[in-house]
Amino acid sequence: MKVIGRDKFVGTLSPLNNPADLVKLGEILLVEMPSAAGGVFDCAGISSNPSMFFNPMTGPIFVEGIEVGDTIGLKVHEIRAVGYGKQGDVVHMPRNGRLHFLGNLSVAMEPSIGCMGVSPSEITEEISSHDSGKCGGNIDCRDFAAGATIFFKAKLPGAMFSMGDVHLAMGDGEVEGQGVESAADAVISVWKCHLSPSEYPWLVRGGEIMCIGSDENMATAIHLAYEGLISLLENLFSLSRAESQARIGPAGSVRICQSCCRIKTVRLCLPLDLMGMSEEGFLEKFLEQKR
Repeated sequence: MKVIGRDKFVGTLSPLNNPADLVKLGEILLVEMPSAAGGVFDCAGISSNPSMFFNPMTGPIFVEGIEVGDTIGLKVHEIRAVGYGKQGDVVHMPRNGRLHFLGNLSVAMEPSIGCMGVSPSEITEEISSHDSGKCGGNIDCRDFAAGATIFFKAKLPGAMFSMGDVHLAMGDGEVEGQGVESAADAVISVWKCHLSPSEYPWLVRGGEIMCIGSDENMATAIHLAYEGLISLLENLFSLSRAESQARIGPAGSVRICQSCCRIKTVRLCLPLDLMGMSEEGFLEKFLEQKR
């Protein structure tokens, strides 16, 4: 298994960043990610290697065989906490699948990747690890977690994807400005999608297909996620707009990813069985499974 260390990180999705490593389609990777403050937190909440900027992302990682316009699918197999977690001044101790804090409190540990994306093609489109857009970025989606396959359209050869800002637990909306930040290691694999139907990030997890929308205005972010999902259903399942709306009306769910940053992010979710397909069947059909 190839290991990409947490010492290879960037603060932007940018065409100026040099690749941290090269990987092959289908290759299993261990991506070590620093905490949002850099390094690994100890039991006092002190970072082993503070970063000069927030939300450092491991990468960028160049995927051999990916060209401009292709869509990559990042399959997240596992996310492992490294060190302690921290939310504000409160330190969280991971133990037996739960986070223990403030003496006698605990919550389930549900790690997710806050920042993930590919490089834009132009320096004028550079995305900082605080923001997000069509290439991804600081999305803070709780479903960017184990079991998810997350899709991005490549703007450069190799896609040049980066990832970081893991939360060991976080409520939808990230209303406190941060989840439980921690260093973490993710086991992932990278695949190519047969179609490239969406400019915005999208994903499948838990039997649902989800489209991300991001904008300074929450209503606009929801509209972008809605139009993105309509486009996905048209391109992936040959559904007309009216047929898609007939499914979204009774079963489409808008979930806020984060509301605390300049760019707000949401996801619009729809059960895959409404398109007559399981998640396993979807991935088998649309991902190139050959290495």
